[in-house]
Amino acid sequence: MGAAKPILGYPSRTVAVVAMHGDGQSHGEIANAINDALPEGEMKIGVERVESLLKSGVRAVKRGGLGHIAASTRGGFRAQRIKEDIVSGFAPASSKRGIAIEVLLNSLLEVVLQDDLIDAILDDGVSDE
Repeated sequence: MGAAKPILGYPSRTVAVVAMHGDGQSHGEIANAINDALPEGEMKIGVERVESLLKSGVRAVKRGGLGHIAASTRGGFRAQRIKEDIVSGFAPASSKRGIAIEVLLNSLLEVVLQDDLIDAILDDGVSDE
């Protein structure tokens, strides 16, 4: 197995395939999206490769890998467990923006941290002061 190859905002092709499949995209749509994002000269993938990556990803999920935010410790990513109903609640916003749910969640979390919004959002009386 080679090193993870980040694509479309995901830490690897496997994570991208599993996430896009979970978003209801067909194998052909997934292959096209990945191929469109590949660097010049990189070998394109077909539906068969998508199916292979999906099977590999499903096995990883059964072993407890491929969390919703990211599925690799490579490249600064770490697997996280988020309830499916919470994640799927972000589907309309991610779809409207044309990005994956995982990319949207990463962007939201980054803004929350950068703008120090945790206490304001939770409004639970806990703060650094």
